[in-house]
Amino acid sequence: MIIPQSVQRVLFWLAEGGELSQPAIKNLSQLSERSIRYALSILKQEGLVIEVINLIDVRKKKYKVCASVSH
Repeated sequence: MIIPQSVQRVLFWLAEGGELSQPAIKNLSQLSERSIRYALSILKQEGLVIEVINLIDVRKKKYKVCASVSH
């Protein structure tokens, strides 16, 4: 499977930065919001990234690389 560059870039920044929100990924990667949403959907679908929900404000989601991938 050929992995799009945007997906690779988002995965790289999540591996480097730990738990990141979409705006943080946007600042680091210089990708568009749409590209980030697409990359995150692919990464979640493949089980490489999980979504972390903020219990204080459920609208603010963060993403991180699954523990099995980062080792």
